[in-house]
Amino acid sequence: MAAQDQGLMTNAFKKMAGITNDKCRFCHTELESVSHLVSSCKILLGDGYYTARHDGVCKYINWNICKKLNIQCSSKSWNINLKEQLYTIHYDHVIPTATYLENAALKCGIIVIWNKSERVATLVEISIPNDGGLYRAESEKQTKHQGLMYDMKRNWNLNEISIIPVIGATGNLKSYLTNYPGEPRAKKIQTIALKGIRRILKRALGWFQ
Repeated sequence: MAAQDQGLMTNAFKKMAGITNDKCRFCHTELESVSHLVSSCKILLGDGYYTARHDGVCKYINWNICKKLNIQCSSKSWNINLKEQLYTIHYDHVIPTATYLENAALKCGIIVIWNKSERVATLVEISIPNDGGLYRAESEKQTKHQGLMYDMKRNWNLNEISIIPVIGATGNLKSYLTNYPGEPRAKKIQTIALKGIRRILKRALGWFQ
């Protein structure tokens, strides 16, 4: 709650009391607010904190979809017999394309749900921005993969392909979850994301073990 209310003792907060400068203690270039630490610091990004939080949400949604579609869930991909499955799930795989796609994502950090009989595919794109960036992140995710979607539709011989983003889990959640098989629980996604945020803030405030 203190983090959502911007009430933690970040450098920006201390600056108001004249204690220190307001620059981020990691990147030393941007204003150190809770929002910056949670989603915008390039040093924390490089150290893998944002990636670990993102992957935790992805793994839960992937597991939930596989359970709903009766797809064997295993940490060892070679143990899964995809030939007998109606659906194929590609999670965190590079998507091969027939053409070069400039500035387009080939590995979406996403889940691709491919219905072979109906020739329909759905891209599940995960993003965990700060609450203030929800609509910007939604717009980016909707446009980022247009080239990839066109290439997949043509080369996979699909009748339809769509993208459904999971946007924001730091407090607000712009939810598309009812469109997913299994309908993953919003509270579970938020819990996973908030645990990742707690780890980031512990690291930033100097008492992370």
